[in-house]
Amino acid sequence: MKLSVIHFSILKYCSLLIVLSTLLFAQSEKEPRLSTEPLTLVDLPTAGMLYNRNLSTTLEFLDQGGMVFTAQGGFFDRVLFGLAFGGANIIGDQKAVFYPHVGLLLRVRAFEESYYVPAIVAGFSSQGKSSYVDSLNRYTSKSPGFYITASKNFEAMGFLSIHAGTHYSLEDSEHRTLDFYAGVEKTFATIFSAIIEYENGVKLTSSTRMDKGKGLLNFGLRATIGNGFLLGLNVKDLIHNQQNASIGNRTMYIDYARTF
Repeated sequence: MKLSVIHFSILKYCSLLIVLSTLLFAQSEKEPRLSTEPLTLVDLPTAGMLYNRNLSTTLEFLDQGGMVFTAQGGFFDRVLFGLAFGGANIIGDQKAVFYPHVGLLLRVRAFEESYYVPAIVAGFSSQGKSSYVDSLNRYTSKSPGFYITASKNFEAMGFLSIHAGTHYSLEDSEHRTLDFYAGVEKTFATIFSAIIEYENGVKLTSSTRMDKGKGLLNFGLRATIGNGFLLGLNVKDLIHNQQNASIGNRTMYIDYARTF
């Protein structure tokens, strides 16, 4: 099945979900609450969720003058739907090269976190990062694709959050694998947090393969700057998994969340 057909099927069901959600919202007078749960570690998803009638918009600045804009909405406290789009060379003096597809993002929370049980989310994301390589049908940093992830929070001089999951990207059909990842986030002084994320690598010997099979080790910092704004700084690929990497890939983003 072509990737565009999968995108259309997912978009069709998500559109139906939004219509049903709108009808339910019209009957609800409950004041929405704003979620503070992180939706990602650095690149990969957590089990975080936007609450009912929450909207999150993110503008990420990537290598090669790239940018990605993402908008996501929360429904029923358990469903999230979003769209993303971007490209390379948007900033700079080179011709802008936009991504070939609009990214689709969908997640459903299967289990809420309790004292003994982590929050568990199943979802799909077709939005990758960095440049898109047409010959390999993939982003330099692949999209997660289908995923299941779990998150558990602990009080430890602030909060310590542990995340683990598995995902299956639909990109690069000749080298599709089920990958696993894990990460930790630690908060400091209520407004700062540090994140570390690792995704396993599967060694393949294709001459066109972009990765060395070491896995990806990423690090990030976040700061809540008030009025719904959050600023993030990332250093990706610290162990040089990408074939052309000589130093960590540095990116930044700004996120704004509000209720509607």
